[in-house]
Amino acid sequence: MEQLALYFVSPKCATNKCLGYAIVVASCFVKFPQILKILSAGNAQGVSFLSQFLDVIACAANFTYCFIAQYPFSAYGDAVFNFLQTLTIAHLCVFYAKKPGQALLFSTACVITVIFLCSGAVPLVYLKVLNSFNIFIVIGARGSQILTNLQSKSTGQLSFVTMFLLFAGCIARIFTSIQETNDFQLVMSFATGALLNGLILLQILMYAPKEKTQ
Repeated sequence: MEQLALYFVSPKCATNKCLGYAIVVASCFVKFPQILKILSAGNAQGVSFLSQFLDVIACAANFTYCFIAQYPFSAYGDAVFNFLQTLTIAHLCVFYAKKPGQALLFSTACVITVIFLCSGAVPLVYLKVLNSFNIFIVIGARGSQILTNLQSKSTGQLSFVTMFLLFAGCIARIFTSIQETNDFQLVMSFATGALLNGLILLQILMYAPKEKTQ
């Protein structure tokens, strides 16, 4: 009741909470265009497995830390859905490399690890340390994809819609993280993600005309 009263007293708080849940709802579908594009093409050409794998780690580190820290779900729920969808993309990368057994093993290991981290068996202080590396993990993930694009001079099966939604989501998360958690680590992680997602968007726009003429 106190929280409900606070929302009526503070329109800014209510707006922030609504934005947080809007991001969570949108995140349920943010990577569907990418997944569908890979499935329809029957390959994961241009999609960096290393980038997806590091993204899986970043999402897991983010939401397991926030979950144990008891932050509101609106502050991190999108990381849960991004984890599941990114794991699906990483799974498809391995699967279409004609390694179905390894793909299943990889996905199973990731899910078991996340369940363990959310069980409370790992102290919050260690999860905070893991989450503190998120900026470097995000840089590695996006940097790997950017480098792959530069080397092949193509963005392959990368989805513009997915990358745009990820970019917009990071921008919005900067605001909600400041308001709901005031956690500098989370804010910097999302700011870094927004910058690098923006660079990948530029690459898609830059290479798209060349790919159409080929």
